[in-house]
Amino acid sequence: MGWLGDRSGGAPGEMFLFDISKLYAKWMDDIRLAQGANGCVPDIAPPYWRMFTDNVTWPSCVTFIPHWLHRHYGDVRVGERNFGAIARWIGHMESYLDGGLLSRDVYGDWCVPPESHPLIHSEREDRKTSPVLLASAYLAKNLELAAGLAQTLGRPERADVWLARRREIAAALNARFFDPSTGCYDNGSQTACLLPLAFGLAPEEHRRKIFDQLAHRIGESGRPSIGTGLVGGQRLMRTLTAWGRSDLALREDYPGWGYMIRRGATTIWELWNGDSADPLMNSGNHVMLGDLLTWLFEDVAGIQPASPGFESIRFRPHILFDEIDCSHHLIRGPIASRWMTANKKVLWEVSVPPNTTACAELPASSARSLRVNGRTQEFHPISSPCSPFPWITTPLAPGAHSLAFDLPAEFRCSPPDRGLPTRKTGKKTEDILQAV
Repeated sequence: MGWLGDRSGGAPGEMFLFDISKLYAKWMDDIRLAQGANGCVPDIAPPYWRMFTDNVTWPSCVTFIPHWLHRHYGDVRVGERNFGAIARWIGHMESYLDGGLLSRDVYGDWCVPPESHPLIHSEREDRKTSPVLLASAYLAKNLELAAGLAQTLGRPERADVWLARRREIAAALNARFFDPSTGCYDNGSQTACLLPLAFGLAPEEHRRKIFDQLAHRIGESGRPSIGTGLVGGQRLMRTLTAWGRSDLALREDYPGWGYMIRRGATTIWELWNGDSADPLMNSGNHVMLGDLLTWLFEDVAGIQPASPGFESIRFRPHILFDEIDCSHHLIRGPIASRWMTANKKVLWEVSVPPNTTACAELPASSARSLRVNGRTQEFHPISSPCSPFPWITTPLAPGAHSLAFDLPAEFRCSPPDRGLPTRKTGKKTEDILQAV
C-alpha cells in the first residue's frame, strides 16, 4: 500500500542502498495522476483506498520526493515534470490558511510511544502535538522546497512568492505557539519543539534554548525517553546529532531502536511497543519510525552531497561507534567513509570519486593532531550554527585519503577507550593507528 507519509522520511536513506531513481520517478507519476482537480493530493497513491483528506504531512511527498531525487541524483526532471502538480497542491492548501496558520491535519504525530504497553496510540494530551503546529510547519517546509525547485527551473518570481508565504507562516507559528521565556512550543511535546528546529522556523536567537528544552524533555526523567511518532521520529536523530546530543536516543531502554534490537528485532517495528501492543496494527517490518539510514550515511559516516548529485561532497562524520565501514556507488564512481578508533585515536579513510570536489569537516579540537595522508594539512574554520563546538574544513582531491587525529571529546557518544578486535588485515586496530 503506497502510504505517502512513510516515504517522506524513508526515501533519502534508501537512495544510499539502491538506485531507486526510476521507482520514485514512476511513483511521482502515480501521485500526479491521482491528484484531484482541485489540487488535493491523496494520502495513498495509487489510491487503492480513496483517502483525499486534505491532510498536509502525508501528501508532502509531492514536494519532498522530487527534492530528494534532485539532491541525491542531480536529476531535476522529476521536479520539472511535476512542478504543475506541486504548484496546484500548494495553492489548494494555501486556501485553508487562516491568519497564516493551517489546521489541516488528520494523523497527528502518528504512533508516539503510549503510556501503557498494550495501547497503540497515546491518550495523554502532553504527548500529542497540536494539529495546527504540525500542519503549519509542514506547509512552510513544502514552500521552502518548492521555492528551491522554482529557482532551479528558472522561475524566481514564483520562488519569491512561496518564500514570502513561508515567512508569513513562520511568524504566525512562532507568535501562536512559542514561549520565549521557557524555550518551548505549545505544550512542550518533543515533536512540537523538534519541527521548528529541523525546518528552520524557530527564531535564530532562541534556537539553542529551544534545543536545550528538547534535550531536557527527552531526558527529564533521568532516563532518556523518546517521545516522537512518525512525524517527529523522521527528524529526531539528525537534529540531535547536529546539536551534539545523539547520545539521548542511542539507548537500549524503551522506547527506542536499541530496545527493539534488545528484544530480538532485526527490522524496525511499526510501533515503539511492537512487542506488547495490540496486534490489530502492529507490523514487525515497517520503516516509518525514524531517519536512521539517512543518519547513518550522512551524519555518522558523514557522506553528504554539498551540491546536487554529489558533484561536490562534504565529509562530516560523527565518531559515535568503535568503527564504521560505509560506501556508496555514484554514477561518478565509488564514495567511501571508513574509520576505526582505539586509545582515543581515529584513523579515517575516505574515497573521493573522479570529477568531483570534496572537503573533510571535523571538530576544531582535532586540528592540532590532524594528519592527512601522513602530513599536516592546511585547514580553515567554518560556520556551524547548530553545533555547540567549532568545526574546521580541509579540501580533498579525488582519490583515496587517510586522515588520522585524536578522538574529539565533543562527540558525547564516543566509543569507550578500549582496544578493538583484529581486522581482516590480520593487524589489530591499535597497531594500524600506531603506524599512522
